[in-house]
Amino acid sequence: MVRNGDIILVKEVGGPVCGLAVASRALFFDLKYEPITRIREEYGSAIGGDDEFWEQKRHASYATLIDLAEPVAIADFPCGKRDRRGWVALTPLQLTLAF
Repeated sequence: MVRNGDIILVKEVGGPVCGLAVASRALFFDLKYEPITRIREEYGSAIGGDDEFWEQKRHASYATLIDLAEPVAIADFPCGKRDRRGWVALTPLQLTLAF
């Protein structure tokens, strides 16, 4: 689970990690109880997704929105993440990365 103050690694889709930011706020939604249409109305401009993005999310079960603060670009490094999850919590071993 993402918490305020966590360091977030920013990764290009299908590419390397290229930045860092601090989680300043994290919101979690169970879409069984919170309609995706309300999330789009309230947060859509900040998310910036087009109609295709929202159509792809129509059948999602959960949503996590993370406000990022203090973003910085870093030298790219590869990341072996190959699944479709939008974010992943690192294990203690993974946290030993040298930037």
